[in-house]
Amino acid sequence: MSNVELTQEEKDFIDTESCFINGRLHHTKGVAQGLAQDHRYLVGEKAKLYIRFFEVLAENEEKGFYDARNEYACKCARVMIDALRKEKLL
Repeated sequence: MSNVELTQEEKDFIDTESCFINGRLHHTKGVAQGLAQDHRYLVGEKAKLYIRFFEVLAENEEKGFYDARNEYACKCARVMIDALRKEKLL
């Protein structure tokens, strides 16, 4: 995947999400359910964002760009992306 120039708002989102996950996220299932209860258009857009995130993780797994801290995420992403491609959803 190619690098693109992010807007300041996009950079702020990345920082805000990381800070929240790093210290304030306690109920992943509840937060996931809350994200899924948003407006259907927004749910679709969130899914596209996170699927792209998984594509990057799968690419990192393929290239060996991971360590013990994110190995599980990269390996899971590889399985998910391979399944989506098999079903012609990507």
